[in-house]
Amino acid sequence: MKNLLIIDIETAPITSLKKTMEPFLQLIPDTVKDADQKRSAVLEKAGLCPVSARIISIGVMQVRNFGTEHQECLTDVFIGKDEKKLLQQFADLFKLTLGWWMITFNGRGFDFPFLMFRSALHGIPLVLPAGLYNGRDNHIDMFVHLNDIGMLDNLYDKFKWVGLAKWQAYFGMPIKPDVAKDGTLAEWFRKGNYSGIADYNAKDVEDTFKIFDKFSGNFDLTPTNRSHSGVV
Repeated sequence: MKNLLIIDIETAPITSLKKTMEPFLQLIPDTVKDADQKRSAVLEKAGLCPVSARIISIGVMQVRNFGTEHQECLTDVFIGKDEKKLLQQFADLFKLTLGWWMITFNGRGFDFPFLMFRSALHGIPLVLPAGLYNGRDNHIDMFVHLNDIGMLDNLYDKFKWVGLAKWQAYFGMPIKPDVAKDGTLAEWFRKGNYSGIADYNAKDVEDTFKIFDKFSGNFDLTPTNRSHSGVV
């Protein structure tokens, strides 16, 4: 049987951001032109880096018996202030799904490196396929696949890597909750709006699956001897 695990995370800059990033900000000396501006730019992007941000939620969707009349889908979102607990919940689920196909949107470049880095900080062993080769190690990254076969960079070089929101719009999927109206996900998290974050995360997970489902015929999902290494 073909079983799938769809994974997506949400992140936010850590509270003591400037203090945490100080060793790295020192790599931009005062002698560099516009040094302060460059340091500020680094801090603005802090939510995109596991060195300077934490995981606030992990969305997972289990799809059992994919493509059969017995297909079952279950979506969960692990969320809360205790990042270690979230990661342990994910690691425990991951142990139970060894050999399943993993589906992500930019999992190789974002979600998986983030999960491994933050897990390591908390002492949780976790091995995920974050390498360059799509479709190996039971992992299909739809970010890589859509941007490769969509060839949008033929139209304009800035279209080389198009994010999930644009593909959701392209496929006519309902718009996600408007984070911009109420600040950012980080502000939602600080205010304790866990249900809003969970809905946001769950939609990304479910839409990633819907997009994969459209293109599943592009992939050979026959059983192999491969299995992700998982938790030691």
